[in-house]
Amino acid sequence: MDTETIFIPCDAGELLRQIGRGNLMAISGGRVMRRTTGITLPVDCGYSVTVDLAAGDTYVVRRIFRRGRKQWVRGEHTEVYCEEVGEAAYYASCFRSYNEDDWPTRTNAHRGGTVQAAAETWEDGPDAYVGGGPQ
Repeated sequence: MDTETIFIPCDAGELLRQIGRGNLMAISGGRVMRRTTGITLPVDCGYSVTVDLAAGDTYVVRRIFRRGRKQWVRGEHTEVYCEEVGEAAYYASCFRSYNEDDWPTRTNAHRGGTVQAAAETWEDGPDAYVGGGPQ
């Protein structure tokens, strides 16, 4: 976790547009807490997702776990660009599927075009079962 990150004021309306309505509904059911530097999206079971604008004009997405008056950061993804913020926030909300070390890496694969479509990763290729299926 980067404790030296400097946050700047953020237009919450623009941030919500960048996240997207579908992601917002999937993450928090539409619930949003607006803050000066970003937003908080309450998830479930004590978890929430915070998205804040860093001074470098990128976002910091964090998964926060709260119990009583204590809170813990359960993963952080820094240097998230505006076109990635919706996906990063969505994966941060999936606390049952991705642990705190796994979810920040989910959107890194898209940088540099290294993600392959599922059809390209099949051993036999997508046309292997055309005309009758496996025999």
